[in-house]
This record gives sequence, structure tokens and C-alpha cells, in this order.
Amino acid sequence: MTDSDLVEVSQKIGAAFVSAAPDGWRTGEMLFVQVGKTSEFQASARVGDGLSVPFRVAPTTVRAFHKLRTSMAEPGRGAWFTARCQLEAPGKMKLDFDYDNEPEWSTPTSVGHYLEEWERHPRDPEHTPEWLAERLRQAHEWDAQGSR
Repeated sequence: MTDSDLVEVSQKIGAAFVSAAPDGWRTGEMLFVQVGKTSEFQASARVGDGLSVPFRVAPTTVRAFHKLRTSMAEPGRGAWFTARCQLEAPGKMKLDFDYDNEPEWSTPTSVGHYLEEWERHPRDPEHTPEWLAERLRQAHEWDAQGSR
């Protein structure tokens, strides 16, 4: 993905947030996590009284995060697990991508998804965090038991 492609997708993500955010929002966050074929997405905004309000964005926003992740994946380095998009009204946005830390799921995910991740985006040993190596060991044991 070129830098201009990244800017274009980022702008679409930000615009989707702004169009769906509750009236009076001041700051907001979108959190996207993915391992293998499984992903979670959350969007929330802080309104005038400081209350954090979760809300839904268009499905195209989630697809944009999927596309971003796939196109940013690098052979040997893999793909990022978590994308955090922080926004401030009227138009400031910051995107962070985490390639190294285990994603925080709101609902626990199966170790089989880590095996899917490895098959889609393999990593060289120096780019494989210990937690991921452990999940892969668990997934191989799970797979060997015929649970897949």
C-alpha cells in the first residue's frame, strides 16, 4: 500500500466516524482487532458532558480496516493485530497499528484463529512475539485433537 493509498483509506475511516458520531462529540475512538478470519470493532465518542457513547458506523468502515490490515501486511513481519483510531473534533485523527501485543477481545476467541493468522500472515522468528508462539502451540495441539 502506498502512502497516498494509506492517506485515502484513513480519510475514509475518519469521515465515516464523523458522519456516524453522536451530536456534540468532542473526542472519539475506533478500535479494530483481528486474528485470522475473526475480528471485532468498536466505536465510541465522548460528548459534551464527558460521557462515552458507543455507536455504530457503516459496514464499509469495518471493511476499510480489513483492507488496510491486509494491504499493510509484510512477508515475514505479518499483519498488525490492533488498529486504534483516535479522533478529536473538528478533524484531528491519529491511527496506531500494533504488530506485537496480543489483541484484547471483548469475547474470548478460539486458538484456532491464531493458526489461521499464521497461515495467512506467517512471521519470521524475530517478528513472532512469545504470546503468539504460545497460542500457535496451543492451536497445533487443538488441531491435532481433531477440533478444527
